[in-house]
Amino acid sequence: MAVYLKEYQLLPCERLAEIMRDLFACDTFSEGTLANFSAACAQRLEPIDAFIRAQVSAAEVAGFDETGVRATGSLHWLHTVSTRWLTGYFAHDKRGREAMDAAGVLPDFKGRAVHDFWDPYRKYDCDHGAPCQHRVAFRQPATPNPVAHFLRRHPATGCLPVQLLFGKET
Repeated sequence: MAVYLKEYQLLPCERLAEIMRDLFACDTFSEGTLANFSAACAQRLEPIDAFIRAQVSAAEVAGFDETGVRATGSLHWLHTVSTRWLTGYFAHDKRGREAMDAAGVLPDFKGRAVHDFWDPYRKYDCDHGAPCQHRVAFRQPATPNPVAHFLRRHPATGCLPVQLLFGKET
Protein backbone atom coordinates (compact mmCIF):
# COMPACT_ATOMS: atom_id res chain seq x y z
CA MET A 1 0.00 0.00 0.00
CA ALA A 2 2.82 2.43 0.81
CA VAL A 3 4.41 1.98 -2.63
CA TYR A 4 1.04 2.46 -4.34
CA LEU A 5 0.35 5.66 -2.41
CA LYS A 6 3.85 7.00 -3.05
CA GLU A 7 4.39 6.02 -6.68
CA TYR A 8 0.90 6.05 -8.14
CA GLN A 9 -1.05 8.49 -5.99
CA LEU A 10 2.09 10.67 -5.69
CA LEU A 11 1.68 11.43 -2.01
CA PRO A 12 4.65 13.34 -0.61
CA CYS A 13 6.97 11.11 1.46
CA GLU A 14 6.58 13.16 4.63
CA ARG A 15 2.78 12.98 4.46
CA LEU A 16 2.84 9.27 3.58
CA ALA A 17 5.14 8.46 6.49
CA GLU A 18 2.67 10.24 8.77
CA ILE A 19 -0.23 8.23 7.31
CA MET A 20 1.64 4.97 7.81
CA ARG A 21 2.43 5.87 11.44
CA ASP A 22 -1.27 6.61 12.01
CA LEU A 23 -2.56 3.49 10.23
CA PHE A 24 -0.19 1.06 11.90
CA ALA A 25 0.07 2.82 15.27
CA CYS A 26 3.85 2.89 15.17
CA ASP A 27 6.08 5.52 16.72
CA THR A 28 8.46 5.71 13.78
CA PHE A 29 8.04 5.25 10.06
CA SER A 30 10.67 7.12 8.11
CA GLU A 31 10.94 8.37 4.57
CA GLY A 32 13.94 6.04 4.27
CA THR A 33 11.64 3.09 4.93
CA LEU A 34 9.42 4.26 2.08
CA ALA A 35 12.46 4.48 -0.20
CA ASN A 36 13.42 0.91 0.79
CA PHE A 37 9.87 -0.30 0.03
CA SER A 38 10.00 1.34 -3.41
CA ALA A 39 13.44 -0.14 -4.18
CA ALA A 40 12.31 -3.63 -3.14
CA CYS A 41 9.18 -3.33 -5.26
CA ALA A 42 11.19 -2.12 -8.26
CA GLN A 43 13.50 -5.11 -7.93
CA ARG A 44 10.55 -7.53 -7.84
CA LEU A 45 9.13 -5.86 -10.96
CA GLU A 46 12.33 -6.20 -13.02
CA PRO A 47 11.15 -9.41 -14.79
CA ILE A 48 7.90 -7.69 -15.74
CA ASP A 49 9.80 -4.65 -17.02
CA ALA A 50 12.01 -6.94 -19.11
CA PHE A 51 8.94 -8.73 -20.49
CA ILE A 52 7.26 -5.43 -21.46
CA ARG A 53 10.48 -4.14 -23.03
CA ALA A 54 10.84 -7.34 -25.10
CA GLN A 55 7.22 -7.27 -26.24
CA VAL A 56 7.17 -3.61 -27.28
CA SER A 57 10.56 -4.05 -28.99
CA ALA A 58 9.07 -6.79 -31.18
CA ALA A 59 5.80 -4.98 -31.90
CA GLU A 60 4.73 -4.10 -35.43
CA VAL A 61 3.66 -0.62 -34.27
CA ALA A 62 4.64 1.25 -31.10
CA GLY A 63 4.16 4.81 -29.95
CA PHE A 64 7.08 6.73 -28.47
CA ASP A 65 7.04 9.93 -26.45
CA GLU A 66 8.85 11.75 -23.68
CA THR A 67 7.88 14.36 -21.14
CA GLY A 68 9.80 16.44 -18.64
CA VAL A 69 9.37 15.74 -14.94
CA ARG A 70 10.91 17.29 -11.85
CA ALA A 71 12.92 14.74 -9.87
CA THR A 72 15.56 15.25 -7.19
CA GLY A 73 15.33 18.99 -7.71
CA SER A 74 16.06 19.05 -11.44
CA LEU A 75 14.47 18.32 -14.80
CA HIS A 76 14.49 14.67 -15.92
CA TRP A 77 12.72 12.92 -18.77
CA LEU A 78 10.15 10.16 -18.66
CA HIS A 79 10.32 8.23 -21.93
CA THR A 80 7.37 6.05 -22.88
CA VAL A 81 6.77 3.32 -25.41
CA SER A 82 3.33 1.83 -25.87
CA THR A 83 1.45 -0.69 -27.91
CA ARG A 84 -2.24 -1.45 -27.83
CA TRP A 85 -1.82 -3.55 -24.68
CA LEU A 86 1.46 -2.56 -23.01
CA THR A 87 3.23 0.60 -21.89
CA GLY A 88 6.84 0.84 -20.80
CA TYR A 89 8.41 3.73 -18.92
CA PHE A 90 12.03 4.77 -18.67
CA ALA A 91 13.32 7.72 -16.65
CA HIS A 92 16.57 9.42 -17.64
CA ASP A 93 18.25 12.73 -17.00
CA LYS A 94 18.56 13.30 -20.77
CA ARG A 95 15.89 13.73 -23.41
CA GLY A 96 17.55 12.71 -26.67
CA ARG A 97 19.33 9.82 -28.32
CA GLU A 98 21.48 8.93 -25.29
CA ALA A 99 18.34 8.30 -23.23
CA MET A 100 16.53 6.52 -26.06
CA ASP A 101 19.48 4.17 -26.49
CA ALA A 102 19.64 3.56 -22.73
CA ALA A 103 15.92 2.67 -22.69
CA GLY A 104 16.82 -0.25 -24.95
CA VAL A 105 13.86 -0.34 -27.35
CA LEU A 106 14.53 1.93 -30.33
CA PRO A 107 18.08 0.78 -31.20
CA ASP A 108 16.80 -2.61 -32.42
CA PHE A 109 13.17 -1.70 -33.16
CA LYS A 110 12.11 -2.79 -36.67
CA GLY A 111 8.39 -1.98 -36.62
CA ARG A 112 6.69 1.37 -37.21
CA ALA A 113 7.60 3.99 -34.61
CA VAL A 114 4.77 6.47 -34.11
CA HIS A 115 6.05 9.72 -32.62
CA ASP A 116 6.01 13.50 -32.91
CA PHE A 117 8.84 13.52 -35.49
CA TRP A 118 11.31 15.11 -33.13
CA ASP A 119 14.63 14.67 -34.92
CA PRO A 120 16.32 12.08 -32.61
CA TYR A 121 13.47 9.61 -33.27
CA ARG A 122 14.03 9.84 -37.00
CA LYS A 123 17.66 8.70 -36.66
CA TYR A 124 16.58 5.11 -35.95
CA ASP A 125 16.38 2.56 -38.77
CA CYS A 126 12.69 1.73 -38.70
CA ASP A 127 9.49 2.93 -40.31
CA HIS A 128 8.12 6.18 -38.88
CA GLY A 129 4.61 7.55 -38.53
CA ALA A 130 2.87 10.46 -36.85
CA PRO A 131 -0.22 10.18 -34.63
CA CYS A 132 -3.36 12.00 -35.75
CA GLN A 133 -2.90 14.87 -33.28
CA HIS A 134 0.41 15.72 -34.97
CA ARG A 135 -0.97 15.37 -38.50
CA VAL A 136 -1.72 19.10 -38.75
CA ALA A 137 2.00 19.89 -38.57
CA PHE A 138 2.64 17.85 -41.72
CA ARG A 139 -0.20 19.20 -43.87
CA GLN A 140 0.85 20.79 -47.11
CA PRO A 141 -1.09 23.11 -49.39
CA ALA A 142 -3.59 21.33 -51.61
CA THR A 143 -1.75 19.99 -54.64
CA PRO A 144 -2.47 17.09 -56.94
CA ASN A 145 -1.27 13.88 -55.30
CA PRO A 146 -0.92 10.65 -57.30
CA VAL A 147 -1.74 8.50 -54.24
CA ALA A 148 -4.62 10.62 -52.94
CA HIS A 149 -7.23 8.11 -54.09
CA PHE A 150 -5.67 5.54 -51.71
CA LEU A 151 -5.99 7.81 -48.70
CA ARG A 152 -9.40 7.73 -47.08
CA ARG A 153 -9.93 9.85 -43.99
CA HIS A 154 -11.37 8.19 -40.88
CA PRO A 155 -15.03 9.28 -40.72
CA ALA A 156 -14.94 10.10 -37.00
CA THR A 157 -11.55 11.80 -36.66
CA GLY A 158 -10.74 13.02 -40.14
CA CYS A 159 -7.24 11.57 -39.72
CA LEU A 160 -5.37 9.58 -42.30
CA PRO A 161 -4.23 6.08 -41.36
CA VAL A 162 -0.75 6.30 -39.84
CA GLN A 163 0.63 3.43 -41.89
CA LEU A 164 -0.11 5.30 -45.10
CA LEU A 165 1.45 8.61 -44.08
CA PHE A 166 5.15 7.91 -43.85
CA GLY A 167 7.56 5.31 -45.11
CA LYS A 168 11.02 4.37 -43.96
CA GLU A 169 13.30 7.35 -43.41
CA THR A 170 16.35 7.52 -45.63
